[in-house]
Amino acid sequence: LGVWVHDMVCSTNAFSQRLDLPSLACVLTAVLMAVLHQLELTALYDTQRSLAVKSNASVKLLSSVCDGACWLAADGLTILESDPHVDEILGCKAAGSNFAGYLLEDEKERFATATAASQARQTQEPVVLLPSALRVEGCRAQQVDLFIEQLQLAS
Repeated sequence: LGVWVHDMVCSTNAFSQRLDLPSLACVLTAVLMAVLHQLELTALYDTQRSLAVKSNASVKLLSSVCDGACWLAADGLTILESDPHVDEILGCKAAGSNFAGYLLEDEKERFATATAASQARQTQEPVVLLPSALRVEGCRAQQVDLFIEQLQLAS
């Protein structure tokens, strides 16, 4: 754009002083595309901020109702993140471990069924409550209530 303007202003050639419509069209198209891209980025940023606020609100609500929370990967087994309360209950840092390893043997099938139903949205409730038992501090069993909510990120 700067070279084109410089040529238009500084040139004494009558041919080069004519309006160069193809170049002008390219510049205006580029400016329009940049503006549209900026609007898309602004909308994306606003959406991310909104999701972050909702996520923080959900975590605060969850922490007021539950002793601890952890987030599982799409496979339903790998613990992606856990709060310190879950780590304390389980007796170790849970992130990155297999959640099924903390379930008692007879509870693993019930958990798999509950998570599959939640993923398939076969239940009318947004959250599935599963009374269960976890293996903590070695082999000791701890009775727990698992609230299972299926969350999916938009792709």
